[in-house]
Amino acid sequence: MSNLNRDILYLIFEELQNDKKTFFSCIFVNKTWCETAIPILWRNPWKFLENKMSLFNVLISHFSDETRKKLSEYELLKEIPYQKLSFYYINFCRHLNLIEIQGIINNINTYKSRILLIQTEILKLFINENMRITHLYISRTFYYKLHLLPESWFSGIKFLSCNTSTNDNIVRSIKLEDEIIRLIEAKNGLFNINLTCPSYCGLSFLQNSLIKYTNTIRPNTKLLSSFANLKELELNNEFCYSWNGLKDLSFSSLQYLKANKLPADVLTILIKNTNGSLIELEIDHLYDSASNDEIIQAISEACPNIKYLKLSIRDANILGFKNLLKNCQCLSELFIIIIDLLNKFHWKKLSEVLAKSSPASLFKFTFHSFKAPKLKLFFDNWENKHPPIILKIISNRNINVYLIEDYKLKGIVKNYKYDGKYLGSTFKI
Repeated sequence: MSNLNRDILYLIFEELQNDKKTFFSCIFVNKTWCETAIPILWRNPWKFLENKMSLFNVLISHFSDETRKKLSEYELLKEIPYQKLSFYYINFCRHLNLIEIQGIINNINTYKSRILLIQTEILKLFINENMRITHLYISRTFYYKLHLLPESWFSGIKFLSCNTSTNDNIVRSIKLEDEIIRLIEAKNGLFNINLTCPSYCGLSFLQNSLIKYTNTIRPNTKLLSSFANLKELELNNEFCYSWNGLKDLSFSSLQYLKANKLPADVLTILIKNTNGSLIELEIDHLYDSASNDEIIQAISEACPNIKYLKLSIRDANILGFKNLLKNCQCLSELFIIIIDLLNKFHWKKLSEVLAKSSPASLFKFTFHSFKAPKLKLFFDNWENKHPPIILKIISNRNINVYLIEDYKLKGIVKNYKYDGKYLGSTFKI
């Protein structure tokens, strides 16, 4: 094993990179293993960040003699020893997490002006035209002027996470609007955006800053309109904004959509406007029966390639759900939230629909609020018709695991998990 080809080692380490203990141990096997693993580890140095000061010491050890001399004139970092580095680790970095950098620097006990000086010097290591950053995370109190960087620095960014919940004075001082626009203009590879905007003021500012680039889309969706090739999109309407502008947008490349509290009519049209590209859809909201029917029908008509689906079902939605199962023949995993407020839900009918209309590819189920006695109906209908089930149940009621064990012995259930949590739990099997 210690003499494996570097290319083979690289493939192995790529698979092990999420297993912290195993991956770290590989670094100490020999020089070849170390030289192969370190670039993978430092691709995202914030991933396993535990000791912030240790990382800080490594970062400042990259400073040039000129930078060290300048900082020493301000009596900065004189108590922190510089390390002799085996690699120029910064060159391996592809994730630039300005939130973590700022958090590390803020722990230094010195004046604010001096903190900004240290921050600027550290950022110079990462932010230059020679770096190939693919993931960028910007905090709400970030001061560095990204808009002054050369265009080439932005062209490789594929993921942007930005918190715009800040007052207008700070926003103007850091030119955040210009930075976002620069990313939009260099959007060739950008496929994932995460904007945190708790204040409507911050959102309005961001939209207004983009108006010179988009003149046809209504408020609240100007930014999204700039990313026609977006593959992943999460929309959280926690603060009840108007999302009507989404009705005018088309995401023909969108594969993953997660929606929380979007108006039903907006969500319905958005699903239709993906033109069959959706592979995963998560709907984290309980709609009324009529709205649910519209959404289910939209999925049935516009999502032939969907593989993972999370949605809620009321008794009146079962017929529409039956058509969905027949039309979505690629579906392999289903998360159903049962809404049975008056104890009138037609469990037998749902069990029959699942057994008779599910595509052959569907075998993973998550049931939320599926009453335990009704599981027997589901299992009996499923028997001898489909592959064994992988099942997860979320319920605040006790589940008869012995019943499930019986059906596991019969070969109807392959594996199962039980979680006694409420609707706020989200997971995938």
